[in-house]
Amino acid sequence: MISLKSIEDNQIKLSVDDPIEFFIINKVNMISLKSVAANQTELSIDDTMVLFSYNTPVAYHTPGDWARITESKFSQTTTKHINQWLKRHGLENPVSVSQDTIETVLIFRG
Repeated sequence: MISLKSIEDNQIKLSVDDPIEFFIINKVNMISLKSVAANQTELSIDDTMVLFSYNTPVAYHTPGDWARITESKFSQTTTKHINQWLKRHGLENPVSVSQDTIETVLIFRG
């Protein structure tokens, strides 16, 4: 399981249950993390953007491909976060995929 966890007010920690997954995540060229709105965080892994709503990855996009959004229904607020993120980046016609697929993109980047 992969999640974002707040350590203190301005710090966020990417938490991975399996240390092997953590090693794979760290085999990338560039990682950046930014808060884009209340309870919305965007993690960039090389050229892939991953949206976290609260502590859960719910969507991702790699240039030249369709955006992927979770087919899981977490809450109305999370759905709103996904729609705002798609609009903010001009992404249309997203493809719904399983929550496992969203989390797998974090494990196998790099």
